Amino acid sequence: MANMSSLLLNTLEELGKKEFSKFKWYLKEGVSEDFTPIPKGKLEDTETEDVVDLMRDQYGEEDAGRITVLILREMRNNHLAEKLNKNLKVGPSGRASSDGAQFVDKHRANLIQRVTTVEPIADELHSMVHPEKYSNIRAAPTPQEKMRRIFDDILVTQELKERFYKILLKHEPYLVKELAGSG
Repeated sequence: MANMSSLLLNTLEELGKKEFSKFKWYLKEGVSEDFTPIPKGKLEDTETEDVVDLMRDQYGEEDAGRITVLILREMRNNHLAEKLNKNLKVGPSGRASSDGAQFVDKHRANLIQRVTTVEPIADELHSMVHPEKYSNIRAAPTPQEKMRRIFDDILVTQELKERFYKILLKHEPYLVKELAGSG
């Protein structure tokens, strides 16, 4: 894996001036309860390199990558978010993506169509998401749409996919067993 700072720098350099300004706004406002916003004064008149340093100092290397993906998703820059996410292959334990995250990726379509206990799963994910995203999930009209929103808005890192897998095991053990057995 490339150095985290250079990954973040390369990613942020792909943003235009307005997009970069919007990115800094999200850092100031906060995008998740898990991350403390960076004060406005520290972000004023900052260049890309300065923002990378601020994020690394505030959140640590691993979380800086994770929050960058979350913000890019919030900005609807899904292409850049996915590109960065693919480069963040090493999880918190220092190993490649886990079995749970691989299961979630492999069975995405089936999970969207077949998970029936979406509300309790969303409730357990609540602490990991911005309140607005949680409300959007709850407001979706069908279980399938709720699951799509969970995949698109929450499951943006390997660690979050692993947490989701553990929650899924608790609420949908028979479905997980069936899908795992299907290869």
